[in-house]
Amino acid sequence: MSRAAAYRPKCRTCERSRRPTDLMCPRCWALVPEDLQREIYRTVTRGSARQSDAWTAAVEKAVAIVEAALKPQSKPEEGPA
Repeated sequence: MSRAAAYRPKCRTCERSRRPTDLMCPRCWALVPEDLQREIYRTVTRGSARQSDAWTAAVEKAVAIVEAALKPQSKPEEGPA
């Protein structure tokens, strides 16, 4: 197996494997609202290691949304009966 075939980067939010061309794994990407997905695609600079500030801001927002969705829900504390 070639080194490139063995390399599987991790999702930015859940640490699952993702394709090198993807931002997140499919499960996490599905949690990003469609309008934000379009914003990320619209602002990406293909073939460039450097991305625009607009792309970076959109990605940071998407990561925050997914992290919030994946965060375990805390149970409300029960008061004295």
